[in-house]
Amino acid sequence: MSALSGCGARGGGAGKAGERNYDLIYKEEAITVDADLTDLYSLVCKNDRLFASGTKYSEDYSTSSYRIVSFNEDGSDVQELDIPLETNDNYSNYIQYTIPDKEGNIYTLLDSYFVSDDGNVSEDTYVIYKYDASGKELWNSQVSKTSSSNDYIYYNSMVVHDEYGIFLQGSNGITNIDKNDGSIKGTIKTDTDIGSVFIGKDNKIYATVSDDNKGNLCEVDANTGKLTNFVKLPVSLYNYSTPKESAEHDMLFTDSNGVSTYDIGDNEIIDRCSYIDSDINPDDVYTACQLSNGDFVVYLSSYDDNTGVNNFRVSRLVKVDPKEAAKQKVITLGCHYLNYTVQKQILEFNKLGGEYRISVKDYSKYDTEDDYQAGLKKLNTDIISGNAPDIILADSDMPLNSYISKGVLECLDPYIEKDEEIDTADYLSNVVESFKTNGKSYFVVPSFQIYTVAARESLLEGKDSWDFDDVIAIAQKNNIDLGNVFGVTNRESFLYMAIYLDSYSFINWDEHKCSFNDGEFAKLLEFCKKLPKTTPDEVWDEDTDSWYRSGKALAKPLYLYGFSEYVQERNGYFGKDFKLIGFPGAKGNGSCLVPSLQFAINASSKDKDGAWQFIKRFLSKEYQDNIEYDFPVLTSSIEENADVSMMDLNDQDGGDVHILNKMQEYNSSIYLGNEEIKIDPLTQEERDEMMDFVKSVDEHISYNSEIADIIIEESTPFFEGQKSVQEVCDIIQSRVSVYVNENS
Repeated sequence: MSALSGCGARGGGAGKAGERNYDLIYKEEAITVDADLTDLYSLVCKNDRLFASGTKYSEDYSTSSYRIVSFNEDGSDVQELDIPLETNDNYSNYIQYTIPDKEGNIYTLLDSYFVSDDGNVSEDTYVIYKYDASGKELWNSQVSKTSSSNDYIYYNSMVVHDEYGIFLQGSNGITNIDKNDGSIKGTIKTDTDIGSVFIGKDNKIYATVSDDNKGNLCEVDANTGKLTNFVKLPVSLYNYSTPKESAEHDMLFTDSNGVSTYDIGDNEIIDRCSYIDSDINPDDVYTACQLSNGDFVVYLSSYDDNTGVNNFRVSRLVKVDPKEAAKQKVITLGCHYLNYTVQKQILEFNKLGGEYRISVKDYSKYDTEDDYQAGLKKLNTDIISGNAPDIILADSDMPLNSYISKGVLECLDPYIEKDEEIDTADYLSNVVESFKTNGKSYFVVPSFQIYTVAARESLLEGKDSWDFDDVIAIAQKNNIDLGNVFGVTNRESFLYMAIYLDSYSFINWDEHKCSFNDGEFAKLLEFCKKLPKTTPDEVWDEDTDSWYRSGKALAKPLYLYGFSEYVQERNGYFGKDFKLIGFPGAKGNGSCLVPSLQFAINASSKDKDGAWQFIKRFLSKEYQDNIEYDFPVLTSSIEENADVSMMDLNDQDGGDVHILNKMQEYNSSIYLGNEEIKIDPLTQEERDEMMDFVKSVDEHISYNSEIADIIIEESTPFFEGQKSVQEVCDIIQSRVSVYVNENS
């Protein structure tokens, strides 16, 4: 089954296919603190004493204070400090940093912003305050004051060194401040772009920098006031937070995946703790720090669906013995950014405590500032080289057909056929069949969107499909500027849309064939040439959403995520003068399926049955019934969503909570200019018409960025008048054919 979509051949947590890493698993142990921990979003550790801090507001938000709660690692000896923050129409105050020293003193950086009544004058003042362990203020010192008449100063990091005092790094350099009296000892000015300052395990002061010639790390020499000993790290810090202090390592990083460390001289950043592996929802974690014994302490907030209240807590994470952890088989899931719904299912699956558990390797951490796709490229390399995770969360920019042809992906048909909980007849057959390759299933696609084109039905003259000649004729007949036919668009954006939406009309991956030179693609290019090269600046001053009701535009490319968006577009922006006509000249109905999730199993995995046990969860009725903002593939679930589209949003008293939650996806009105437009629910006939359309879409998106680059590159000479349309179509046919044959 394809939409349940045959059959063919890491570091830091995953390793090679079948290799398991049990070193990232920790056990959460609550720390009981006799204090209100609400909204304390910062947590730092010094000599195993913890300091939690954050802004607390009154119920009406008229007053606020900055709260600092410190306590020992076991939650004892609680000390609290409340710092009132004056806020009015002219002033706002915000504490940016809270840093303790080894004696228990606390240093804060207060940012005070003033705006005059007429708004013509503004001032930004930064002041450092020092408090002793009891909360008594010892001194305060203004470190900068700027106004609207000169350049504002901002700060990125602050550390307190036992010997050399405070180092405050910002847009004006690195300012060294005496921690005994607050006097400014000096400022290091440099042309080098500084990211942050931190204190290494050797007690030296370091700065992360960006200098192509010198490197990306240097020492801060407090005695000479200079940056010295520049080095080029063999790792990129692009995806990591400002380094935190650690007794064991030079840099400690926290992110949505967990905790990582780096020691100067090493060749890689090492993952130390995975939140998901430790059964912790990464979205609950505000921040983390490390104790001297190696344990981590995290500050978390969990939302209670029943009470509607956020519950705040502090917990210690204690490393689980790898031998104990190995009693469960670990299945790795590789992705380039982890989808929220997948994350939720992983946590639920792992908490079952069964034979298997899921560990995530998110390749987005390998992205760099110069290459946002570096992680995706590494994932692709791992997959092709046989070093892939057990489960692959596919990305639209992956060469999926190449994976299949190389035998990298497991055929899923045998798993589907023998699974007594899955009946293929219960799922949308058009989606199931669309995602098959040569009649076999390699992917599970539990939900999808539809990419299509809507047009004003009254102008289509009864047409159910159209080509570019029709588009031009309708535009001319109704005095619609060709550049506005598809809303705000230009030559390049329209060509990209065509490649994204309609490439299946010109590429047959199953048969390894292309058809860019048979005349149809030439018609597309000729239409593109008639469009403006760039979008006029004055367009952005208009209310372009109103073009469809006013008659200025004819059609609109649409990503339909579900019935709620369909209702909004049909009855809102188009005012019911609406038809899903599809892309001009495309095969089928000119629309395509876009998978919102797409799973595959590594053919080399040692635990394919375990991988299937996890993936099949996404096909369950429980999961399908609760999909938000996408079309589910289970027929009964999508039919229920269609029924909700007919319900009156004003009638929400009582009833099924499950249905009421689905109704929250809908808007009762939209605004076009200053006019509020009420959105009526669908009638039974309109609802059935939309369901028929969903069931009719049988092509799926097959966008490939390398093919897109070829088309854009080779089309340009035609647009510039340097080559004929047939010449460029022949070149595109040749180059794309080579690519398809090499990657099929």
